[in-house]
Amino acid sequence: MKTAATSPLSDTPLKGLLLDTLRRTGAITFERYMALCLYHPQYGYYTQGRDRTGVGGDYFTSPDLHPIFARLVARQAAEMWEMLGRPSRFSWVEMGAGRGLFAQDFLDWVKRVLPDFASALDYAAIEPGPRQCARVRERLAEAGLEGTVRLLENLEQLAPITGCFFSNELVDAFPVAVVIRAGGHLKEVYVAAQGDELREQLGPISNPAIAAAVARYPNPLEEGFRVEVNLMATQWMGRLPRNSSGALLSRLITATWPNTSTSRTGLRGPCLPTVVTCPRRTSSAPPENST
Repeated sequence: MKTAATSPLSDTPLKGLLLDTLRRTGAITFERYMALCLYHPQYGYYTQGRDRTGVGGDYFTSPDLHPIFARLVARQAAEMWEMLGRPSRFSWVEMGAGRGLFAQDFLDWVKRVLPDFASALDYAAIEPGPRQCARVRERLAEAGLEGTVRLLENLEQLAPITGCFFSNELVDAFPVAVVIRAGGHLKEVYVAAQGDELREQLGPISNPAIAAAVARYPNPLEEGFRVEVNLMATQWMGRLPRNSSGALLSRLITATWPNTSTSRTGLRGPCLPTVVTCPRRTSSAPPENST
């Protein structure tokens, strides 16, 4: 069984940095490798300040398709505000603001349709990296929403709130450990330098919490199967400001691999494709009373 990547990666500044690091330190866990690829301050995928979604990006998310997604969530936010007794300050914390489309659509609709809720709303958006924050700030200013959002780079900058912590497809983007059962034992995937290329290699489980997470799965991991373990999701929830009151609303993506009948958790299961049709975002919005 092959356990290492065999196709060479394109030469990029990040690859050079990774190779230099690995030559000094030796192999690192796949989780650490993924964290550097996604969140390195200069070269990380999420910190470069370029479009990641939409026509000019790599994929689409719900806010890229139509404003109605943000409007539906805004209605639910207003319901939360009502359930909490209509506090004078209701904080909505969007974790992973992306291009700022969700915030723009959410705030625009609330301002026009729910003025009482708008007067109580404190909108905070968290997006790692100053370049990405600057792009969100620019979008909101162009939409006439300048000064309506507090832009933060991390949760540590946030005091306890009354309101809701919200994320859309954020936890899916956290670095994960990768575990495989090989020779009857659990092994973790590491990344090492081999010449001028990056290669996978198997090694011991780096953190007992990883093995404990695999053990909690309802079915045992079969020989040759891989599983992703997202320890950062638990750590992320633990970083939410203590003494906050309200709700946590996190929307995730699930996926299956049709060629193997194996889910992203590495466990066997039926592959049920989900097809959703939705009009693409255009310059013309639906009628104002669309919900």
